[in-house]
Amino acid sequence: RRAAVPVLFELRRVMFLSDFWIVNVQFAVYLTVLNTFDAVEGSLLASYGYKEALSSWTGVSFCIGSIISSAIESVVITRAEQYRGVLRGTNILLAVTLLLGLACLRCHLPSWCFVVLVGIMGFCAPGWGCSLELGSEVCYPARESTVTSLLEAFGSVTSVVGIVMAQRF
Repeated sequence: RRAAVPVLFELRRVMFLSDFWIVNVQFAVYLTVLNTFDAVEGSLLASYGYKEALSSWTGVSFCIGSIISSAIESVVITRAEQYRGVLRGTNILLAVTLLLGLACLRCHLPSWCFVVLVGIMGFCAPGWGCSLELGSEVCYPARESTVTSLLEAFGSVTSVVGIVMAQRF
């Protein structure tokens, strides 16, 4: 059992770790991209001539992809050293699916193409858990709940900024 550490002391210690900020920036960008896409998807579909209701099917597709990828993650990732590679892969996959999704919309491909792409985007879901776990690893001996709360807080704030920016432009 760890000795009790005052919360403010623990927060200050975490905030001064450069590794925390590396994970935090990665997680904030990752979360901002996902949340912003989710927030503007319906209006984006409508602006390209698709029905906004298509976002219901993309939601189902994303869920299926995330469940499958999370099941694979639970079997494949067995050591903390693997988190960096998984994060690199999920961020690349997220960027590629977003670019292909834009191409799909701009070329007015059938709606099922966009649904499939968002399903593939669901395979980025392990990025969330791996980011939180990696943050906890690099900030040890800080409590996991402290690190996770900080990551989620920064990610939520940047998500709000991302959504506002996407809706303005």
